Amino acid sequence: MPQIAAKKGVLGLSRKQLTGGAGLKLVITGLAAGLAVCAVWDLPLAHAVYRPHSLWAAFGEAFGAYPLYLPYLLWLAAKAEQERLANIVRVLCAAAASGGVALLFFYSYMRLSVRGVSDAMVFSGVVWCVLFAGYGVLLWHEQRSSPRWRAQKQLVLNWACVYGLLSQAAVFVLKLAWGRVRFDTMYALGDFSQFTPWYQPLAYTGSSFPSGHTAAACGVLSLVLVCDVFALCGGVRRGLLGICAAVPAAVAYSRMVLGRHFLSDTLGAMLGMVLLLVWLRRSRRYGSRLQQLQNEQSA
Repeated sequence: MPQIAAKKGVLGLSRKQLTGGAGLKLVITGLAAGLAVCAVWDLPLAHAVYRPHSLWAAFGEAFGAYPLYLPYLLWLAAKAEQERLANIVRVLCAAAASGGVALLFFYSYMRLSVRGVSDAMVFSGVVWCVLFAGYGVLLWHEQRSSPRWRAQKQLVLNWACVYGLLSQAAVFVLKLAWGRVRFDTMYALGDFSQFTPWYQPLAYTGSSFPSGHTAAACGVLSLVLVCDVFALCGGVRRGLLGICAAVPAAVAYSRMVLGRHFLSDTLGAMLGMVLLLVWLRRSRRYGSRLQQLQNEQSA
């Protein structure tokens, strides 16, 4: 049995919180049931919601993947601040973080521009001003926090990055294996003969299944790791879990509205990300790191 499930009360959390409980089973069952429905209704649903000029969906496309990449930037920024590291390492981390910000900004600007959104530069700038303001608040709080809090933050960032890397690898492999043609590609051709159900891999040469944007939006599930490491319970935990549900759902729907994905593409991505998070949280390595942090704090 994984160590995280064997030790009750790691960092003050119950075994039920660490392993998911009935709520997690309900989520997994719901996503699986949705995939079953998509076996019949995938194409009709895609036709029903297709609105390629939707403004809000364009914003979902431009910024929806941020939850996956922001932990990388925060991890690099945290390394750049660690005085115990060699100066060259700190400089490289700072440069990588700055480059990542520039790439995300440019990507968002280009996606908005392609979708015909006016003032794309302004909208992208506003989003990043908000993000930088949030980062400033984080730094302000960190300067007034104990070494324990900083160790907890670093642990969250470490595992959020692991979660992101594993998810990106899984999505890449599945896209290659499935090769599903996108809805908007077939719509533009006026020919849906290449449509394949989600359960049929090795189709044509598309990249529809699973939805990479939805999987990236599920990076917000890293907030569950925040709840674990900081032992957050009650209303705070429920609020963060609500965000974990709302963000991927909104991005998933925006991908359908733009015709970039079928419902099954998004549900498959969400199911995969949830299962990956379950596996990560129940792994021995994750459990041992939580226990080690608890022991260091008790020493």
